[in-house]
Amino acid sequence: MKCLKMKEQYIPSEHKELARILNHIAAVYNDIGDLTNAMKYHQESLKMNEKCLLIGHNSIGSSLNHIAHTLTNQGKYNEALNYFKTSLKIQHNMFPNGHISTVKTLSKIGYIYYLKKDYNLAFDYFSKCMTMRETLFADIHDVTLISTLTYVSLVLTKQQQNSDSLIYSMHALNLSKTLLPIGHEHITDCYTNIGIVYRKKGDYIKAFEYFEKAAQNNNAKPMQPTPIRLARIYDNMDICLCCQSDDEHGLNYRMAADK
Repeated sequence: MKCLKMKEQYIPSEHKELARILNHIAAVYNDIGDLTNAMKYHQESLKMNEKCLLIGHNSIGSSLNHIAHTLTNQGKYNEALNYFKTSLKIQHNMFPNGHISTVKTLSKIGYIYYLKKDYNLAFDYFSKCMTMRETLFADIHDVTLISTLTYVSLVLTKQQQNSDSLIYSMHALNLSKTLLPIGHEHITDCYTNIGIVYRKKGDYIKAFEYFEKAAQNNNAKPMQPTPIRLARIYDNMDICLCCQSDDEHGLNYRMAADK
């Protein structure tokens, strides 16, 4: 806030630097969970950018994305989609051959459709995201790719395309084990997702094996417990055992999940 007041004294009242500071303030409010104030400052940042910059400038697209992200956190998915899609149009105009910002926006739109349970549109946008990413950054592997692969696999699971889902889940797991340390939650989630796919395929032995790996990875960092994640794993292990008529051992995992 002090920085904003000082800047206002020395630069014009409508300046892109003020928009940048307003955005930083909004980000802080987002981090502490004050979404109302985050929205307020993101909107002020957008208005400032629209006054200072040319129509269709990439910074305007970024402001639209920030607002959409806050709306997503507020559960206002339809409004968030409107902002993301407006940003996407700007990005397509600015970068007709594709850009990392476009890749991210496509992924975020896919994520919202996933939350809305519109799995066909979710898959459509995630596929566009993957295609553009492969075209632009075929040799670059990072955590954002893990997230996209994971959501593609989740969408395919919802569509009961379990074999295809397994391919993406395995890719996400292998990438996670390459990029992330043992005990990371992404690795745990990958093991869990693979276990769920095998369970849905009726291969309970293989599913249980991956749920065990998920639990082991989750417990690899005892100083950072994630009881909700572990309860989900134990619940799935219970289902696998019960489906094999091993109710006694299944009950043990059910009780562990309920603790």
